[in-house]
Amino acid sequence: MLISGRGGLGPSGCVCAGERTRGRRLGLGGRTVTYEAPDPHAFFAPLAPVMGEQATAAIADRYRAVSTQPDHSITAERSAQKLLGVTPRTAGQSLADIDL
Repeated sequence: MLISGRGGLGPSGCVCAGERTRGRRLGLGGRTVTYEAPDPHAFFAPLAPVMGEQATAAIADRYRAVSTQPDHSITAERSAQKLLGVTPRTAGQSLADIDL
C-alpha cells in the first residue's frame, strides 16, 4: 500500500484500504491522502532471496486473491477486539510487565 501526501490516522487509529479505496482519495485526520495498492508480486519480490521464488509467489498470489473479494477490510465492528471483547495492551504496558 502506498499512501502519499500529508496524512494521518483517522479517529479509529487505523487505515482500512482495499479494492473499494483503490485510486480514491481518503480523508484521514482532516487531511487528504491518495491510496495506491502495489502489485503483490512486486511488493513481495524482495523476500525471494530469503524465502524462495515459489513461496514468495504463493504469498503474492494469496494477497492478489484476497484483494478481489468485495469486502475484505476489517472494520471496527468486525475486529478481533470487538468480537472477543478485549482491549489491546499498549507497548508501555507490555514492557512494564517485563520490567523494561
